[in-house]
Amino acid sequence: MFLRCVSLLLLSLSLGQTEESVAIVEPPITTADRDHWAWRPLGQAAIPRVKATGHLANPVDHFIAEKLEGKNLSLAQEADRRTLIRRLYFDLLGLPPTAEAVVEFEADARPDAYERLVESLLASPAEARGRKAPSPRDKEPARMGPTDAAAPTTGVLANPLGREAA
Repeated sequence: MFLRCVSLLLLSLSLGQTEESVAIVEPPITTADRDHWAWRPLGQAAIPRVKATGHLANPVDHFIAEKLEGKNLSLAQEADRRTLIRRLYFDLLGLPPTAEAVVEFEADARPDAYERLVESLLASPAEARGRKAPSPRDKEPARMGPTDAAAPTTGVLANPLGREAA
C-alpha cells in the first residue's frame, strides 16, 4: 500500500500536477473558550475536610479520602514495613530486597525511614542502570542454542518440555 502511494505521488509530480493550496481558517477565540480551565491562572485549591483523619499524611490524601467518602469507601490500612520495602524494591529495582535489608528497615524507627529508603534506592547503581537506555555494547547476545558449547545437553534446560527426541 505504501509503495503504491509513493508511486502515485511520483507519477503525479512527473506529470507536472501540483497540489492545490488550501487556506486554513481557524475559528475565532470566544469568551467561552477563554473561560476553559486550561486558561485560568493557577491558584491554591482548598483542602477538603473529611471524616477520616487517620493515615492522611499529605494534602493529596484529603482529596482521595473525599472521593472515597462520596462512594462510602475508606482508605485501606497502612501496609506493614515488610510489605513496604518489598513494594519499593520491586517497583524501583525489579528485584526483591535482601533479608538483611528487610531486617534493617523493620528495625529503623525513624519517622522518615521510608523516605530515606526511597532516596537510597534511587541513588543506587542498580536503579541508575535500569533508567539508562540499553546499548548493544552493554551485554553479550544470548547464546542458549543447540550449537552453544556451554548449553546443557542433559537435564531440564536441554529438554524443557520433557519430550523424547524424534
